[in-house]
Amino acid sequence: DEIHKYNNWKTLIKGFYDTEGHQQKIIVTGSARLDTYKKGGESLMGRAYHFRLHPFSIGEILRKGSPVETEKLLNPDQWCEMASSISIDIFKQLLSIGGFPEPFLKGSEQESRRWQINRREQVLKEDLRDLSMVRDITRTEHLYDLLLDRVGSLISINSIKEDLGADHKTVESWIQIFEKLHIIFSIYPYSEKIQKSIKKSKKNIFLGLV
Repeated sequence: DEIHKYNNWKTLIKGFYDTEGHQQKIIVTGSARLDTYKKGGESLMGRAYHFRLHPFSIGEILRKGSPVETEKLLNPDQWCEMASSISIDIFKQLLSIGGFPEPFLKGSEQESRRWQINRREQVLKEDLRDLSMVRDITRTEHLYDLLLDRVGSLISINSIKEDLGADHKTVESWIQIFEKLHIIFSIYPYSEKIQKSIKKSKKNIFLGLV
C-alpha cells in the first residue's frame, strides 16, 4: 500500500514479479500519483494491469461485494426491479457523504466533512506540488473553488482566466492536472462528429471533494 512513496517502486515491483510473480498474486495500491509516475522509468508491460478505483456506486453498495449480475444489467425488464431495491436512506447517505469508503462506512456527515478537508489539503498542497511544476498554490485553490461553484455547468476558460488573472493556457493546464489527480473528471458534449464534440465546452464533475 502507498507504494508511490517509494522512489524506485517500479524497479522493486519488476524485480519481485520476475522472481516471485509466478508463484504469488500481487496487489499494489497507491494514490493518483501512480498515473504520473508509471509513464517513466521501468516498463511493467506484461507484468501488471492498471485499475482505477472510483468511489462507491449505488450498485456496489447494494451488491455488498457480490459479483455483478451481468444478465440483469443487459435486460431492461430487470431495471425497474433493481431500482426498487435501492434504499432511500442509502441514496441520501451517498449524496450527503459521498462514495469514498472511509467516510461512507462511518456514516457521519461531520466525519465526512473532516475527511474532505484533509483530502483537499493533501491533494492541493502536496500532490499538486509534487507532481507538477505548479508553484502558485493560492491561485490553484481559487480555481478549485471556482470550478466547485460551476459543477454541472459548461466551463468557460475565458471567464475563469479573467477571475484568476491568469492566461488561457495556464488555466487549461491546471484543469488537466486536476483531472490527473482525480479531483475532477470532464464530461464532453455528445455529438455524432468527434470534431464538434472536442470543440464544444465541457462540464466538470468533482469526485467527492468539497
